[in-house]
Amino acid sequence: GKTLEGTITSWNRGAQRMYGYSPEEAVGKPISILVPPEKLDEIPQILETLRQGVATDNFETERVRKDGTRIHISANFSPVLGPREEIIGAATIARDITERKRIEGALRESEQLFRSSFENAAIGMALVAPDGRWLQVNHALCQILGYPEQELLEKTFQDMSHPDDLEADLDCIRQLLAGSLHTCKLEKRYLHKQGHAVWVLLNSSLVRDTRDNPLYFIAQVQDISERKELEEMKGRFVSSVSHELRTPLTSIEGYLDALLDDEAGPLNKEQREYAEIAYRNADRLNMLVEDLLLLSRIESGKLSMSFEAVSVDESVRHVEQELRNVAENKGLSLLISTDTDLVVSADRLRLAQVFTNLVGNAIKFTPSGGSVELRGRRSGEEVIVEVVDQGVGIPATELPRLTERFFRASTAGTVQGTGLGLAITKEIIERHQGRLEIESVEGEGSTFLVVLPIAT
Repeated sequence: GKTLEGTITSWNRGAQRMYGYSPEEAVGKPISILVPPEKLDEIPQILETLRQGVATDNFETERVRKDGTRIHISANFSPVLGPREEIIGAATIARDITERKRIEGALRESEQLFRSSFENAAIGMALVAPDGRWLQVNHALCQILGYPEQELLEKTFQDMSHPDDLEADLDCIRQLLAGSLHTCKLEKRYLHKQGHAVWVLLNSSLVRDTRDNPLYFIAQVQDISERKELEEMKGRFVSSVSHELRTPLTSIEGYLDALLDDEAGPLNKEQREYAEIAYRNADRLNMLVEDLLLLSRIESGKLSMSFEAVSVDESVRHVEQELRNVAENKGLSLLISTDTDLVVSADRLRLAQVFTNLVGNAIKFTPSGGSVELRGRRSGEEVIVEVVDQGVGIPATELPRLTERFFRASTAGTVQGTGLGLAITKEIIERHQGRLEIESVEGEGSTFLVVLPIAT
């Protein structure tokens, strides 16, 4: 407590802990020993209010400890009444709120940094309510979509989405809300104010409160229209070239078939050998054309996929039936070990293609007498399928380039391939919101991991 002149009259243990003064050091001293110079004007104002019989609650200010350090406090000041109900002094209850103030300051700085980053980002950014309303949009997003900020805030992302792409976006939202995905990445089209479609790369994540309730989505939107236009041009070129190649290839294979069937007369041993070499190479070229077309369709978004709940074990067993004879003919063991309860949302045909590509590669690169393993398991909210070979391995420096089109590891040797299989595999996996991871030790073998979100 203190007098109405500001002299300290009582001092408890709490005050001693907070300010560092003992009762002997504090009692009888002016309250100003606790007040920073720039806060001294507060004392007359507080005392005058108390003289009028008015209490002050939750007054936040700074005070100075005995050792000179400053603390933030929240104080309640109440008038103390004498025997005749006259005001004879004041009682103070103070709490140290220094840590709370520090946290609030850090939060303000973080919020200011986020707001600055949000507003000045080179890519479009938005905060989106769970029901699809735009809560906040930055200048870059307004430019991408051609709307003034206020007009855009009156719309929902559903209004702005191309009808053909809306379901994929809604599926992302469902998975984020369910917790099966932490971030969702997809290419989609928004509708510009002028009516044309704008291709964007959308990255979305969900912010939740302390009780795990959804608050809002953070959307990062990058305009990829120019890239899509180039991909479209490339796709048309690849399609045109592939068509021009496919027609003569069909003719070449047809005539070679006729030669090998002795339709033009019997072939001697050397002639047959030459014709078989030509046929094999024509077949390889045909595979290359098919792979080029497939990769072009995937990259241009024209490869339609039908997603459904697919048993990973069932898909793996199908691949086992298809490739077991190939493995055994090479003297390899094909070992399968998958949990039977693994289910993913996938295109059944394309998922089987992924496993077929990876197991086929493993068989090609594993020498006779070795084994190829295919293992499936659950890890948290993900399914991991591993294809393990005992092949030549891949140099660590080449691993980052392994999924590039036409790249072949230096250890591949004479093993034939188009150089597109892994590029296609990676693209298909990413269309399933998954990822392809590769581990390898040169001279020992490689492990390819297909990681997919588990179906919810």
